[in-house]
Amino acid sequence: MNKIKQLIDELKSRKSEADKMDEVNTKLGQLHHHYQLADLHTKQAILRTVFNSQLYYSEGCYRTPYILPAFALKAATLQEKKLLIIEQPSQNSDKILGCAPLHTPIEHLTPLLTLLKHIA
Repeated sequence: MNKIKQLIDELKSRKSEADKMDEVNTKLGQLHHHYQLADLHTKQAILRTVFNSQLYYSEGCYRTPYILPAFALKAATLQEKKLLIIEQPSQNSDKILGCAPLHTPIEHLTPLLTLLKHIA
């Protein structure tokens, strides 16, 4: 009986995580819309969150040593179009990218999702 209760609890946990991932996908799919509705300070906060406060403009394009992993595929497209250059980070990237191996894949998006909740 104890084993069945553990399995039920595990399934509830997985469903909760799946629901969170679904919410994340929905919000990220509408990020452009949320960004357009946001006030100036929220737009700046979104950019700081996505680029870890390291986005800058130089020599005709935007540059950054960091982008949230969820946006890495989009960043590749922007790099091909010469709109964004991902530079080598000045610090140890293993500490940045591998700092939370025991956490959920969407946990690094929590600050961004919090910002999006405050937009109409």
